Amino acid sequence: MGLDISFVACPRDEIMEKGEFRKVNALLQWVNTHVMAVANCAYIPISKEDLEKLQGILNQLTTDNCQELFPTQEGFFYGSTEYDEHYWEDVAGVKAWVDETLAHFDFEEEILFFSAWW
Repeated sequence: MGLDISFVACPRDEIMEKGEFRKVNALLQWVNTHVMAVANCAYIPISKEDLEKLQGILNQLTTDNCQELFPTQEGFFYGSTEYDEHYWEDVAGVKAWVDETLAHFDFEEEILFFSAWW
């Protein structure tokens, strides 16, 4: 059991998974702070502009500013709050997903949603 984060797309009446992250609590914190308050299992629409903002933050991250720009969040099942090699692996994974999604997702035809379960 732990923090599971999903991005899904809804072109019409069909939901397709577009990304999945496990215990990346900094991503939960970012959505909660920069998009809207996250409730357990709720779907939050994510715009192209939201992802561009996240991409900009991820591109700026350094060991000196990560605690301010992309902070971790404590929670019972949320995983580590350390800024160690696992944090940077998670950052790299989120960044790769954001870059790929911005390059190929059709925001005109589909709606992207964020959802977290804990």
